[in-house]
Order: sequence, then structure tokens, then C-alpha cells
Amino acid sequence: MWQKRSLVIGVFLGTLLALPTTSAFAQQTDPVIEALHTDVVSVFFENVKSQAYKQAYTTLFGTKQLGTEEDRDTLVTETAKIEGKYGAYRSFERVYAKRVGSDLIFMKYLYKCENFPVLWHITFYRTSTSGDVGPESRPWQVVSIRFDTDLEILTLLTNGK
Repeated sequence: MWQKRSLVIGVFLGTLLALPTTSAFAQQTDPVIEALHTDVVSVFFENVKSQAYKQAYTTLFGTKQLGTEEDRDTLVTETAKIEGKYGAYRSFERVYAKRVGSDLIFMKYLYKCENFPVLWHITFYRTSTSGDVGPESRPWQVVSIRFDTDLEILTLLTNGK
């Protein structure tokens, strides 16, 4: 009798281990992160892909412009150099997203070029009027953006996954 029970338990555990990561045991997705990815970051990368660099940053920053006009011009200029350095655009992929507290989100993207990928780091922040999350919260704003080719950082962020 115990042998049948062991067999059933073994089959059950084997089935559980074979389930895809989209099963009930997978982490819930954050709807705010998904909305920022779809409505803000994807639009930004589509503009960069189309070489509409000023439009890309205007859309990304919204009404709040990050830094000085000179800083923004430098971002546009450096972004325009990506294709010449790393090859033509192929695709982009979100490789990391983490909310810290209720009002800070870190996102990292691989911007895949023909010869080499570029890692983008984008940080979103918002403040609340009462300190609570809710409808009175202000909209999410980009407070930091940069790109580099330091791909090894991804091994630390993804814990080898």
C-alpha cells in the first residue's frame, strides 16, 4: 500500500515540477509596471527605433523635463550614436522590473542591436498627496535614465535565472 502512495506522490511532485512558470505558483505581475512598460517605455523605444530621438524623450518625460536642456540634448546626441556603435536595431526586451516601496520602480531593458545589446536603466517615481497609494497619487515620472553596455549586472539582478 505504501508503494502505491509513494508512486502517486512521486507522479504528483513530478507534475508540479514540470508546470510552466505561468502556473499559479508564479509571481503576480504588477499592473503599474505592465502599464508603464506598454504605455510609456514601449512607445519610447519605438521612437528611438524610428530615430525620432527628441520625440522619444519628450514622450518619456511627459510634462516634467529631467535635467537641463543641455542634459536632454546630450541624451539625444548619445542615443543617436547607438546604431553607429552597436549596429542596427533588432528588438527590445524588458529584463528586469522591481518596485521598491509603493512609489519607486526600477526597470531595465535590453535594446538588441545587430552587433551588441545595450542595457537601458529607467527609474520611475511618484509622490502622493497624503503619503498613501490611491487615486490622489501623482502620475509616474521618469527621474533617471541611462544606457550602457555593462551586461554583467544582469547576472546579479536576475539571480542566475
